Amino acid sequence: MSLDTASGAVGWKLNMTNYSPVEMVDDSTDYRDGAWHHAAAVRDGTNGWLWIDGALKAGSAGMFPVDNSTDLYVGYSDSSSSAFRKCWSGLLDEIRVYDYALAPAAIMDLYSAGSVLYRDTPVSVTTNLVVRGGLTVTGGVSFTRGVHYSRPLGDLSCGIYTNAP
Repeated sequence: MSLDTASGAVGWKLNMTNYSPVEMVDDSTDYRDGAWHHAAAVRDGTNGWLWIDGALKAGSAGMFPVDNSTDLYVGYSDSSSSAFRKCWSGLLDEIRVYDYALAPAAIMDLYSAGSVLYRDTPVSVTTNLVVRGGLTVTGGVSFTRGVHYSRPLGDLSCGIYTNAP
């Protein structure tokens, strides 16, 4: 996954030895707006898709087979050319890698869940609140934007809750 710092375009590039690189880019939007964006890259057989903020932005039917003979880099582009060897400039949050291709509905669920939990002001819980369909938060707990909750909070006994810049 990459962000072009000159144009604000977001792209996904898959590259393996002995194959021509496959790249999908959304250059219709400048994503350098200071807001968080949800990006999902999906590969299913020889097809690949790039979703941004819950919308399909690019696709390719020319994906090559992938095996586990090379490393997977997240936030870094490993290239033999130093001109293309780059680190991600910015923050990455909630990175997930699945061993199956996500369906469009699942991508929309992930995008919607992130946007629902994002707030500029603290959220005070005075009665029971179900978070992400399984964790019940009881009264007396407050969530604040920009705070990374990685330890138990009151009745919260597990999980990492981070949805803020």
